[in-house]
Amino acid sequence: MKRIRHYLNKENFRITKLGLIQSALASSIMVIIWGSFFIYNYQQNRQQQLSVELDELDHLERIVHEYVRDASNILLGFSDSESVKILLKESPETMDEVLSDIFLSISRNAKNYNQMRLLDALGMEVVRVDRSKEGSLKVVTGDELQYKGDRYYFTETKALGPHEIFLSPFDLNIEHGEIEVPYNPMVRLSMPLYGDNQEFYGIIIINVMGQQLIDELQASMLHPDELFYMTDENGYYINHPDPTKTFGFMFEDKKDVTIQNDFPEVWEALSENRRTIRTEDGRFFLSSSQMIDSEKLNSSDRSFKFIMQIPSNTWSESDVGLIVSNMIFLFFIEALIIIAALLLGSQQEKNKEYRNEIERMALTDRLTGVSNRHDTERILSRETANARRYDYDLAIIYIDVNNLKSVNDNLGHAVGDEMIICATQAVLKSIRETDYIGRIGGDEFLIILPHCAVLHVTRIIKKASDLFLKMGQQKYQMDWTFSDGVAMYDGSESSGDLMKRADKEMYRTKKAFKAMKDQE
Repeated sequence: MKRIRHYLNKENFRITKLGLIQSALASSIMVIIWGSFFIYNYQQNRQQQLSVELDELDHLERIVHEYVRDASNILLGFSDSESVKILLKESPETMDEVLSDIFLSISRNAKNYNQMRLLDALGMEVVRVDRSKEGSLKVVTGDELQYKGDRYYFTETKALGPHEIFLSPFDLNIEHGEIEVPYNPMVRLSMPLYGDNQEFYGIIIINVMGQQLIDELQASMLHPDELFYMTDENGYYINHPDPTKTFGFMFEDKKDVTIQNDFPEVWEALSENRRTIRTEDGRFFLSSSQMIDSEKLNSSDRSFKFIMQIPSNTWSESDVGLIVSNMIFLFFIEALIIIAALLLGSQQEKNKEYRNEIERMALTDRLTGVSNRHDTERILSRETANARRYDYDLAIIYIDVNNLKSVNDNLGHAVGDEMIICATQAVLKSIRETDYIGRIGGDEFLIILPHCAVLHVTRIIKKASDLFLKMGQQKYQMDWTFSDGVAMYDGSESSGDLMKRADKEMYRTKKAFKAMKDQE
């Protein structure tokens, strides 16, 4: 009772009240400062995340384009081949055997081709090479050859002109009128074959296995919390976290299973070519692109759409919980202002780590761990400016790993990736701590050597080459080599011009290497 009466004393009550007001004011200021700082960093994180996500979408687009581009280049090669025209016109009796052998050779090196066929002018299969589910190749002959003159891809390809490519919808394979089970996603590319007098001989068609493409796209995803969708130009799912929702256009009871119906706001954003949208379902990152160069397409205009979704509960609930919990502590318990400050510092550190991680991902090549092209060009620009200002030697080496495509085709991409990693390690063991290496392309690297004379550059190249050769021999009994081009900074040129000089020198070395190999 004495303590209560003490605080009820008029003067003590005034001081206590003032202390409470001051504490409340201090807490309010802390809340405002903390809230503003949190919102700023939150927005910065989201902007960084947007950049990373859009880069990832661009990478997925490149994967699709590479799949389609390889097959379209083969078709264009057949269309331009005078030998093929001669076979079709003058040597039909040997055509089957020759083309079967060519189709087999192509299919052995292109593991993602399910089928290659030549159809005559009426739509009858003349030459056909199939790949079984186990991966073996078979030349189909006799009664197993089928009539395809009534199939949409034959009639639509027949209507095309020379050098035009028909690209089918991304759909499921149909054999003998039934959808193949288990499902076998497929993309068909076909091209008409014409003689010199524009006589129509038939079509050549390649079936590209879609499941391998989908698997590679999913393997490229960076964040396990994301949901990945891929649709055709009409909004039907080609890939969905729920496989039962895919290829709805091929089933009567799934005609309405589209992204338009599931996420109408997202579909509208795609139609407007927007790259991101936030809805009650979460945050979406979007990309739309044609599957092949537009000038090689017929009027069907095939395209695909990528959608990556971060569900709303992945981010918002934790953020709101953090803000509410800290506001409770700051408003009602003045003694915990210090704790709130510590929490703020902790949150700041987490935000910094998250930003650093996003920045590292945006500037680092995922396979090798060294700088990517964007970061390498930034470093080179900085070093050329410093070399110009402080007048010191600056050398760069442009490196191209030889025979990477051959290794990928014959031994698989896993070995090709190891080859790239070993090239990186060989260079890192050969340069100084003050030097830089960046991967600027699939098989290309740039080494930046500040304060380095020509004599030292030669030593670095030899050491790296010897190490790389030794790694290849130890791992696969192969002679791994790379072509290099050196350029010394002249004190006035731009970083881009310096890089072009090294690139040009590398291609000269590459050409000499290929000439030597051809002579062998």
